[in-house]
Amino acid sequence: MQEKSIFARKQTDVINDPVLHAESIAQKPFHEVQRIVPWENFAGLHTTSDYDSLGKGYYRHCGPVAVTNLILTIDKWRQNSPAQGQTGRCSVSVASTADKEILQDKEVFQTVSSIGEKMFIYHNMDLFHHFGGTSDLLTGAYLSAALRHYRISCSIAPLLPGRKGRFLELARQKKLLYLQLRHHPCYGSHHVICYGALEVESSDRKEHALYLAIADGWAHQMRYLSADGLGIYFGLQIDPEI
Repeated sequence: MQEKSIFARKQTDVINDPVLHAESIAQKPFHEVQRIVPWENFAGLHTTSDYDSLGKGYYRHCGPVAVTNLILTIDKWRQNSPAQGQTGRCSVSVASTADKEILQDKEVFQTVSSIGEKMFIYHNMDLFHHFGGTSDLLTGAYLSAALRHYRISCSIAPLLPGRKGRFLELARQKKLLYLQLRHHPCYGSHHVICYGALEVESSDRKEHALYLAIADGWAHQMRYLSADGLGIYFGLQIDPEI
């Protein structure tokens, strides 16, 4: 029987630094051996607290925030890629640099939330702390509608639980991931965007750990998920093929 990784033990705090996190668990020095985060320079890192008091107020809105971060990430990429118009299975509408409109995060969030509400996929409420938020089952349709509104047509495919090493493969392919966490020891039931992955190794080379670089909707900085400690999750892979 294969021994369970020590990095799968219960995580109750957010991870700001994978190396420090690994060292705190294994009680030995670690270093980063590979980092594949192709969207790092474009990453949307907005939070639920950015939009709590907008308009009528928002509740359980991690889904719309995740969709907003995804759209803003692709928009920032296309603002910095004037020659990129057709990119494989992702077609982004790109005019001349002078004609391109820079999206504003609050406007995008309110538009995205409205789309979700009209589709009865996002419910802006927190009824008895049990009902409200974004439907996990219909997130794909929601994301497709929001991307279509901003003239971003990407290949979207289900991401089902599997071997953790594929996260590095998906990162190498420059795919964005929309992750739906369920009963996570730190985040509970929560939606986040994954921008890539990295691997750390102990100084004696006996321990390795994989981490996902994410916009967690809680902080304006990149945070990380231990791939060993993901638990139950579902999600979508978005393929810009750049």
